[in-house]
Amino acid sequence: MAILTVRFDLDKKEYTVTDVQAGSVHDPIGDINYKDLYVLFGFTRGNTNPVEFNNLKFGYNLRDMDNKAMLVHAISFPPVGIKYMRSNSDIIEHTKVSVVPGKSYRLDIWVQENYNETKHNVWFNMPSYSDYELDYVDSHPEQPDYQQFLSMRNDELDTRTY
Repeated sequence: MAILTVRFDLDKKEYTVTDVQAGSVHDPIGDINYKDLYVLFGFTRGNTNPVEFNNLKFGYNLRDMDNKAMLVHAISFPPVGIKYMRSNSDIIEHTKVSVVPGKSYRLDIWVQENYNETKHNVWFNMPSYSDYELDYVDSHPEQPDYQQFLSMRNDELDTRTY
């Protein structure tokens, strides 16, 4: 999986967006599927904690820039019937989107509080499988060498008599 974290300062009206980061099974969200992008949302109001919200709404449109800016996914928060009041959590929502490794995307983000809307666009490339596999193998030396295991297994099958 890959993770993109969006943070927005409600007082300064400023976005902070991380580069796409490779995740692993050890992340709190937790699976290894390199075709998944997790978009995490967090909010600050200067140094205030907890953060108080005033009719907060936010969301994004994810567009495939390799395919004429085709809309891949759109979402808005809060869900129907929910109103954000305050939070002391770093991240208050996250979404999971299926993406294609190696493609270029644009994330069109919007935040609205007290009917004032601020927009921001982020362009990024999803890393290819080989980038992820190398990062994962380098950072997880305890994992067995499955290629060696598979070749040993094939050799065993070839020499068996039935």
